[in-house]
Amino acid sequence: MKYYLLILTLIFICSCNNTSAPNTTEQVIEIPEAFVSFYEKFHSDSIYQLNHIVFPLKKKSDLSRWLKSEWKLHRPFDDQNGSYLREFDNFNGIIIETIREKNNMFLIQRRFAPSEDSYNLIYYTLDNKLEMWGVRTED
Repeated sequence: MKYYLLILTLIFICSCNNTSAPNTTEQVIEIPEAFVSFYEKFHSDSIYQLNHIVFPLKKKSDLSRWLKSEWKLHRPFDDQNGSYLREFDNFNGIIIETIREKNNMFLIQRRFAPSEDSYNLIYYTLDNKLEMWGVRTED
């Protein structure tokens, strides 16, 4: 009986010591409400989108610039049933959006800078390792 009471006491003490406070160090990124409105319109209105891109746009993965004549309209974010993650950061008013495939095989980064009345896309790059997936290279 003494051992039973001793074991219960030890279990109780250990369980009390293992309770930990929730992690409160998570960083909160402040995204201006004006950017949210811009972002929604940017993806729903093709003319608005083209008028809010600074062409020639920096940078393609091969270090060249995106030209207006070759631009493919960007659509709203789709996480493909959780296969893609999106993060935003605010660096001195420049909003940085990063979209990545969970296995880091595909990455997009876009940067939006405030303008007089809205925002402009000033940088766009993508890294698509999925294009080469399954392709054999000659040795």
